[in-house]
Amino acid sequence: MLNNIESNYTITRLQASELHELIHFVVEQNYSHHSSKTNKGAIEEETMSLIEEEQMISSDISLTYVARSLSGQIIGCIRTCRWDRKVTLPMQKIFNINPAEIIESSDDVQFWHVGRFAVDSYCGISPIILFKQLMLFAIIPIVEARDAIMLAEVDNHLMHIVNHLGIITHPLGNPIEYLGSLTTPVYSWASDLNDYYIKYK
Repeated sequence: MLNNIESNYTITRLQASELHELIHFVVEQNYSHHSSKTNKGAIEEETMSLIEEEQMISSDISLTYVARSLSGQIIGCIRTCRWDRKVTLPMQKIFNINPAEIIESSDDVQFWHVGRFAVDSYCGISPIILFKQLMLFAIIPIVEARDAIMLAEVDNHLMHIVNHLGIITHPLGNPIEYLGSLTTPVYSWASDLNDYYIKYK
């Protein structure tokens, strides 16, 4: 257990055996928040696609954090992964964008992809509190690396919250419909995350 912030939930590292449960949670939460119509076929297809994506990433370079209620239910999650520039990122697959070719940086710069963020808004805990804590875990390795860049595909509504909390983001392309909502590919330098890290660590 990495954190026991409040008495009614905990945050831990994801175990390999929990992957299917995690992806089902992510897809269902995205559709429940952003789509008035539930397409079971689309949900099943996207669930299998995301599971395959996660299975291609080595656990040595991927950190996934899960918030659970005392009853054991997942109520929030986030994943950060150091990109080896070989594994296909969602923004390459969905947006046809290769960030290494667009962002001016040296070969020594580390790229970290942050994704799989989801929160159950009806779990009785403030979604903003969960987001702040999960996001902090996700950016720690990026900030500590210093010469690093965060990559993410961010829902447009969440983008306003991210920027309001002090995380500076730079768009990499135009938004498209992804996982039930308009989503924009973005990046942030480690220095763009410093204010948030210092404020909430």
